[in-house]
Amino acid sequence: MLSIPHLYSKTVAVPEISALSGIVPDTPALLAWLHGDDGMVAAGTAARLDIAAPRTGGNSARTNSSAQSNSSARSAASSRFHDSRFHEARCWWEALLDQATIIDDVQLPGTGLVAFGSFSFSPDSPAGSALIVPQVIVGKRGTSTWLTFIGTDASHPYTSLCTEAQQLLDAVTSTSGMSDATSADDEGSIMARISREIPSEDQWMDHVAQVRKSILHGEAEKVVLAREVEFSAEQDLNVRSLIRTLNHDYRNTWVFAVDGMVGATPEMLASTLAPDDRAAEHQATDTVMTRVLAGTLPQDSSSVFLNSPRAPHEDSDAAFTSSHKDREEHRLAAESAIRALEPLATLTMDGPFILRLPNVLHFATDIYAALHDGVSMFDVIAALHPTAALGGTPRTAALELISRIESHDRDRYGAPVGWICSGGASQWGVALRCARITAARTARAWVGAGIIADSLPESELLETKAKLQPIMAALHAEPAEPAESADPTF
Repeated sequence: MLSIPHLYSKTVAVPEISALSGIVPDTPALLAWLHGDDGMVAAGTAARLDIAAPRTGGNSARTNSSAQSNSSARSAASSRFHDSRFHEARCWWEALLDQATIIDDVQLPGTGLVAFGSFSFSPDSPAGSALIVPQVIVGKRGTSTWLTFIGTDASHPYTSLCTEAQQLLDAVTSTSGMSDATSADDEGSIMARISREIPSEDQWMDHVAQVRKSILHGEAEKVVLAREVEFSAEQDLNVRSLIRTLNHDYRNTWVFAVDGMVGATPEMLASTLAPDDRAAEHQATDTVMTRVLAGTLPQDSSSVFLNSPRAPHEDSDAAFTSSHKDREEHRLAAESAIRALEPLATLTMDGPFILRLPNVLHFATDIYAALHDGVSMFDVIAALHPTAALGGTPRTAALELISRIESHDRDRYGAPVGWICSGGASQWGVALRCARITAARTARAWVGAGIIADSLPESELLETKAKLQPIMAALHAEPAEPAESADPTF
């Protein structure tokens, strides 16, 4: 059985902080979830659940020193996502809440006991999945700012803090700490380069052609192919700088750092909070919003399609909305999400509409799900993952094609990443525009594109390059040497 610690959590209001990105601690173990100036920054580990890939008998969940094996190993792509990871996460979280003592003086989404989570794309991935309850959390929503301590000592939950948690606490409670934390001394400190691409660009376009041929033969309607890009630097990667840059440049995304995954996702998989209602004091937790993104046009590519005197936004919007390929790709993704959620909730829709980001345009549809009794957030993300925007349609056929063609592991790319709190509020995005910090000076990133019958390999490659730009810019990355990027062994 899993070992469930008795945690003590205390949340108190603190003076307003203008922007959480200013107090981000300089640590690879950083936990963060930011949307504009709001969100949470956290450090330390009060409790942790690790769900490992199956070895000989199924998923293995470990918390501290305990372990538990559950479902049998699954090798067929047709069944690889019928796994127990999300159920295990739900059981652990609910047991943790049953045991915990929670004092919450603020009562906002993100206060009280909070767990940050990151799941692997496939349950068979060696990357595993994790839920982490931090020791110290600093949160901000509108004009409200709070501080949460979590520990195992009822009298002093803020004792025995790790170095990173103490640094975060010092940044909030001391004037000098705030001054040091908010300075931009680490801007531009990361200088990385692409060291390898798996597969090479030419090989990836060949894969696109293979998938398109399979689609034309009726094997699937849409398949999402991903590329892996490795980065290396001559100095240690600075997670704080990554977070600050992404938060500054991509204000309309959800910027995250969880267990080594860092990114800026535009796709909300499931949230109890309305996208622009960040200051709400009382938010219903039985209605969940999911944002479907599929169909993409790089922002700087509209000139390829149009030669018009209209405003740039009008030009790019016209090019996008006239694209049958992108509209069809989005329709398939939205219909897939609706089918997944219908057994769990009563649905209403808003969209499709154009979501404009600095690097790309997306077709987007927001789906609002009024959950049936007994349905949890973990049930919702289990039903939605993998989305058609990251796997394909039909799901089983698409995953079979992906497993045949892709030689690399997607790690935690394209999978749920987010948080849940004791009040019931929760947000889970799709891990996109992200990188996994694999060592002090190396990282891996993934980008993908949805392939349908109308897809052109060159256009799909251009789309992946546009999607890679957020991480490239945050790392100040340079392209790979031609010989390395075209290595025929990858």
